[in-house]
Amino acid sequence: MTARGRRLSLALLVVIGILISACGGAAPALPSALAPSSATQTALPVATDALSTGAVPIALPVIDLATDLNLSMVRQETDDRARGRVQAGFPAEAGAGWGALSKSADDAIDAATLAIAAEFDIAVPTARQDVRFASVVLPDRFDGAQPASAASALAIVTAALTAGQALGQGGTRQASKSETRTTTKGDDVATVTVNMKGTITSTGSRVVAEFTFDLTGSVTNNISGATAQMTGSATAHVEIDGCPDASGSSKGKVSLSSSETVSGQHDGGEGTASWTRDLSGDFDIAVDDEANISGLTVDVQASETVVESDREPGDDEPQTEGHELGVSVHAEYESGPGFAGTVADDSKTDGDVTHQKDATKAHLASLVKSALYAIMVAAVGLGQNAEAFWRDGKCIEVIVDPEGGDVEADSTTDVTAAVRHRFEGNELDKPVEATLAGVTAIEPAGRKQPAPATSIYTAGPNEGDKGDVTFESVSNRGIGKKTVTFTVRPTGWTTTAASLSGEITGTKCNGLGGDWTIEAVDFSPSAQTTIIVSIDEATLAGTFNFHEVLNDARLPFVQTFDARGTARVVLNEDGSVTMTLDKAPITLRSELNGKIAVPTVTIEGPERVYPWLPDAGEACSSSGSPRTGSPGAESLDDRIPTT
Repeated sequence: MTARGRRLSLALLVVIGILISACGGAAPALPSALAPSSATQTALPVATDALSTGAVPIALPVIDLATDLNLSMVRQETDDRARGRVQAGFPAEAGAGWGALSKSADDAIDAATLAIAAEFDIAVPTARQDVRFASVVLPDRFDGAQPASAASALAIVTAALTAGQALGQGGTRQASKSETRTTTKGDDVATVTVNMKGTITSTGSRVVAEFTFDLTGSVTNNISGATAQMTGSATAHVEIDGCPDASGSSKGKVSLSSSETVSGQHDGGEGTASWTRDLSGDFDIAVDDEANISGLTVDVQASETVVESDREPGDDEPQTEGHELGVSVHAEYESGPGFAGTVADDSKTDGDVTHQKDATKAHLASLVKSALYAIMVAAVGLGQNAEAFWRDGKCIEVIVDPEGGDVEADSTTDVTAAVRHRFEGNELDKPVEATLAGVTAIEPAGRKQPAPATSIYTAGPNEGDKGDVTFESVSNRGIGKKTVTFTVRPTGWTTTAASLSGEITGTKCNGLGGDWTIEAVDFSPSAQTTIIVSIDEATLAGTFNFHEVLNDARLPFVQTFDARGTARVVLNEDGSVTMTLDKAPITLRSELNGKIAVPTVTIEGPERVYPWLPDAGEACSSSGSPRTGSPGAESLDDRIPTT
């Protein structure tokens, strides 16, 4: 039998194996995660009859989040690549060295994928890591050749994962890796080099990622000198806007191109086999009014070409065989948060064969499944990251005015909350809901209002009472949240008065009860005065202690004035306080060099009145401690007589 005859026999065995698998025979089955949903979809029959262009029924793969979707895609792509290699005649063109060449390619692809994934701090599945992986096409044939690692699948997985993590980070990241692997099987030595490059660009809420594989390799038989060469490439491009648009839609794009070629000599002839697949698609993630994923729409176009060009000894022209196929698919899914419970809507799913040549329904089923897996991996991987992004306040923000602060006891404050898009910069008429933790009340509470929304905060009755008011907007544009804190400021008053020679000041915090301190400094003559007034909070009456020291440089002695008496305060309607110090005797002492120079004198002191104005928040801190400086009050000049 000629080499070409052997290849045709192998191809027939492959088809028989596929048919046995489809009919429940002993051929290895695809993992259950790859099977179409029999409950909701009409699966395409696996057959060898040729297709015609036009509308066809589409079998959608089940999106089961309990199964790693990325790994499912790698399995599917790997199986398709292995089947395509066989149908194109790769094993025959590479000759007996196919096993060594295939293994070197798989190992180099896996190594490059893992190396570049480490550069971006992600984990990706590879064929070698999946111990359950198996080929559906006679794995014991072709000198022990293993199924191809899915370069295109790994490229799209890597791109989707890294792009999702880069949302909102800004800037561009790049990485490249090159891996070479050599395999020896018997007399065959194969070496394959894979170069991989990844680029991620994040701008605003949009992120774009592109990853590429380039593969070159060869195998040589050390006895016969026969050689075979292998080249391949895969380029994946994904992008998404991580913030839903005005209609509540987060949109993205996917494109994927992959190809592989083997050429070699056999039995005095030569041949080339190639396998290519291209797809592009758009996905639209629907977001509901609770800022959760609620649906997914995908539109994808895919095409593949499998060609074997073979020239037998004595032939002038090579003979060519293979197939071409192009499809377009529209699918809609209902979903839940994080894509949980994703179910296809049969009534909104359709597909078309856009072009074909010698393709079968088996080819169609394989291409559709791979195309949908590719766009699903991107949509789900990016969508889950995007959902976390827009739910974490990264897309919209709540602007609150005022942003909290000190307020009077039992006061009311109008608070306005607006919703603004962080990247678009415009205000949104999305709902805002106010809730309160603390005292005393926010109205309306727990009820959504269209932004800009006004709420009324009522402060607590006691100094230090706090109210944490949270304004939250939840909509199909995302979630925004802002918490502001209102604190009842310490009740305080200040007094200040100007005299001919100096200034009298006083600050009282923490309510009417306790000690009120008045201090005065005169400059001509030099005098320091301190008055401490102790008031009972219940009766608003108490006592005062007056002490003044007069130290005039023109006189050889120091004079001190002391007085004790009764005092009272009155809280006025405008919040001010009037303090009255009743008449009391003043004791005058004169000292010379620390000794009393003249007899002590007692005189009748006058009644003194001090006006105190409410603290505007400058003199008393939130802890109740006086601050430096105080607002002005009406002037008075009631200096205690010094003679």
